[in-house]
Amino acid sequence: MKRVICISLALLMALSVMLAGCSAPYDKAPNEYSKIRWETQDYSFYFTPDNDCRGIYKYGDKTYNVQVSFDGGRVSVLDVDGENEMFFGVWSYEENERLCISGIEFNTKDYKEFEDNLSGIIRLKKAKV
Repeated sequence: MKRVICISLALLMALSVMLAGCSAPYDKAPNEYSKIRWETQDYSFYFTPDNDCRGIYKYGDKTYNVQVSFDGGRVSVLDVDGENEMFFGVWSYEENERLCISGIEFNTKDYKEFEDNLSGIIRLKKAKV
């Protein structure tokens, strides 16, 4: 009986190591690209890695100058003019090398207009600069 338990535990550990190996980290973070611009389909949000990840974010009738920063799997969008974090989330890549920002939480304390912003996911594509 002890032998069966030991073999089962060894198999479980080997399986967990194999599964952990399947989720390899990305080769390149979104801010490490050059000669591209990350942009949404409607151009309401874009930034250029070569320009210190600066760009714009449009919401309603207002346009914000932003700077995007990446720290591991976290992405933060800062208002360059107001020097506040506008929103943050986690980033990942999807098929066709699209950038997906999900789990977005807006700073409604400093930006009351974001209280009705229901964007939980933003998808960006690469565009040549």
